[in-house]
Amino acid sequence: MATIFERISLICKSKVNSLLDRFEDPAELIDQTIIEAKKEYAESIKASSEVFTAEKKALADLQKVKAEKAQYETVAERAVAAGNDDDARQALTKAAELDASVSKADARYLTMRKNADDLRRKLQELKDGIAGMESKAAEIKADMAIADATKKTSKISGAINANAFETFDRLAEKAEKERLSAEAMADYEDSAMKDEDAELLAKYAGTAGDPSVEEKLAVLKAKLGKA
Repeated sequence: MATIFERISLICKSKVNSLLDRFEDPAELIDQTIIEAKKEYAESIKASSEVFTAEKKALADLQKVKAEKAQYETVAERAVAAGNDDDARQALTKAAELDASVSKADARYLTMRKNADDLRRKLQELKDGIAGMESKAAEIKADMAIADATKKTSKISGAINANAFETFDRLAEKAEKERLSAEAMADYEDSAMKDEDAELLAKYAGTAGDPSVEEKLAVLKAKLGKA
């Protein structure tokens, strides 16, 4: 008896750790948990047959001894009605002897019935638990999916490096400078200033190089980073 009760009471607990080790997919874990619970329920029903059989036998034994006592009591009544006191005394004696048997059979039946009722209650609890798991399976799967998605989102967010944004900003700034420089050069190419510079250079194109001018040019190039 104790083994059966313990088996039913610990049905889910006995499976949780092994299931967690065997499955990583939450949906698969939920489905397998229900399958395992149904399997254990079927095995528990099978194991409980001895208890229910013992209850039926105890009831049959009680009914049998009660019927036998009632039969002697009926014989005694008939004997009295017929004026046969000796037969009535014998029948009443037999009925009295069966009182102890009736008491024992009744006590045995009450014990068996209590055990069977307890077992039926535990089996019903297990059955209701399985039904509850099935009805909530979709909700549990949805919750676990949300939790999993949240974890993945957090992991991805944590992996984003702020330096990537800084690098992007530097590249944008560099591109902006190059664009402005290109625009400035284009403006110069199209401006009258370029023509004036060209005329000035042409005017002194034939002039021999002045050492002081060369020095100034070298200083200017160094200043502008063109040396």
